[in-house]
Amino acid sequence: MSVHGGTLVPLPGPEALQPNGAPFSAHGGIRLADQGVFAFVALAWHDRHKGVAAYALRVVNGTSETVLCRCFEIRGGEVPVEVYPMPLVAAPNGVMDTFVFVRTDHPDALSRFVVDVAGRGAALRVEAPAPAKRAPHVLALLGWGLSLLLLLAAAGAAVIASIPRLTVFEPPTSVVAGTPLEVPYAFGGVGSLQYDLATDDGRTIAADTVEARVGILRIALPNDGAHGSYRLRLRAVGPLGTDVRTASVAMLAPPQQANTLAKPGISSPDDATLIGELNVTPAPAQAGRDVHVNYVADATSGKIWLLDLSGKAWASAPYSSDGTSLLRIPAAAAGREMRVVLQVERGPQRAMSSVGIVVEPNNAAHPAATIAQSTPAQSPTTGEAAPPRQTMSAGIELSQSSVVAGQSVHVRITGPHSDALVTLTDARGQVIEQGDVSGQERGITLTAPAVNAPSAFYVVASITSGVSQASVVRKLVVTPAP
Repeated sequence: MSVHGGTLVPLPGPEALQPNGAPFSAHGGIRLADQGVFAFVALAWHDRHKGVAAYALRVVNGTSETVLCRCFEIRGGEVPVEVYPMPLVAAPNGVMDTFVFVRTDHPDALSRFVVDVAGRGAALRVEAPAPAKRAPHVLALLGWGLSLLLLLAAAGAAVIASIPRLTVFEPPTSVVAGTPLEVPYAFGGVGSLQYDLATDDGRTIAADTVEARVGILRIALPNDGAHGSYRLRLRAVGPLGTDVRTASVAMLAPPQQANTLAKPGISSPDDATLIGELNVTPAPAQAGRDVHVNYVADATSGKIWLLDLSGKAWASAPYSSDGTSLLRIPAAAAGREMRVVLQVERGPQRAMSSVGIVVEPNNAAHPAATIAQSTPAQSPTTGEAAPPRQTMSAGIELSQSSVVAGQSVHVRITGPHSDALVTLTDARGQVIEQGDVSGQERGITLTAPAVNAPSAFYVVASITSGVSQASVVRKLVVTPAP
C-alpha cells in the first residue's frame, strides 16, 4: 500500500462546510489523487469541565470498495494511540458522517487528532489540531488571588492564635500568711502554663504546671511568711514563644496572730468540737476577785485567758480536767468589758471558745452577785471539793443537741430571769441568729443553718436576773440535710 499526498479540495457549499453542524474548513478535507475518496475532519466542540473533545469526521467513498478509517490521538510524546480498537467503515459509493470523542483531561496534553483513510490500495491522512488553550479569565485570576489571600490570612491568624499568651493575670497585692494565695488566670495559644512562687532571696516555695486554660490558681502559703513578700511568676510556654508575667505579693500576719503575739497559746480553733460548754460565775465579775470558769471539754491540756476587746491579755489560769478553773480578775480591769477565752488541745487538735463578761469595781458589788471563794468548799460527806456556788439558778436547755440543717431548735430558759439574749454562733464566733427572751417568756426557737459537713455551733445565752448576769454556752451539732 502506498500513501499519496493528495490534493486540497475547496469545499463547494454550506452542506459540505458544516456536515452535522461541524465547521469544516478548506484545510480540513483532502481528496485521494485520481480517486473518488474524500475525507474531512474538524473540531466540533470541547467541554473543558468534562475534559472531552468531539471531532466531526466525514468520509465520501466514490469507489466500489470499502474504505477503512483509523483514528489516532497524538500527544506530547508524538506516539500515535488509536482511539477505537476497530476501524470505522465507509461503505462503497457512500458517505460516512460521525463524531469521534477524545479525552482532553489526560496529564499528557493532546497535540492533534489524526485520521488515516485507506482504500483500493492507497491511503490518505487528515488531521485537526487540539482544542485551543483558553487564557485564564480576569475574574478567575481575581478569584484565585482572593483565595490565596484568604488562605494566607487564615494561616496568619492560625499562627497568631497559636502564640502562647496570658490574657488574665490578676494576683492580689497582699495575702494573709497561712491562707491560700488565689490568682485568677487565663491563657491562650498552643502550650502549657507554669508557675513558681519564690521569696525575695530566691528560695522557691512552690512550682508546678497547670492543665486548665482558665481558672483560679491556688497556692498554699506557709505560716511563717508574715511581714515579708513573695515573687509570683506565670509562664505560658509553647513552640511559638513564651509569655511571662510577674508580681510581688506581700505577706500579712493573720488578725488572730496580731492580737495575741504576746500569748501564742491563743489561736483560732482547728477543731471546735473539743469544747461542749463554757460559762463564768459570778456575773458581773468583781475587780480584784476570782471568778469560776466552768467548762465541759474533751481535751488533755489547755489554758484560760482573760482578754480585753483589743486582744490584750490581762490574766491566765491553767486548764483543769475537773472542768473548773479559778481566774483572778486584776483590779485595773474595773469598768471594762472583757472576754474569757478557753483554749484546749488534744494531740494535733486544737479548739477555742470564749464568753463575754463585765468587770465592776470591787466597791460596787451587789449582794446578789456573791463572789465564789478562791478555794472550793469541802463536801461534808465525801471530803472532796464541792462545785462552785452559782449566783444564779437560771440556765438553758436545748430541745436536741444534734439536728439536721433547716430544722428548728427550741432554747428553753430554766429558772427565774429578767431578760436573756440568745445567740447562735459558729466555731469562729460569727453570729448566725439572735433573739431576746423577756422575763415572761420561757424560750426561743432557732433554725439550724445549712452546712456541707457535720459542724459544731454554739448557743450562747446572756441571762440577767436582777443585778446578776451570767453567760451560758451549749454546743449544737448540725448535719447536712439529706
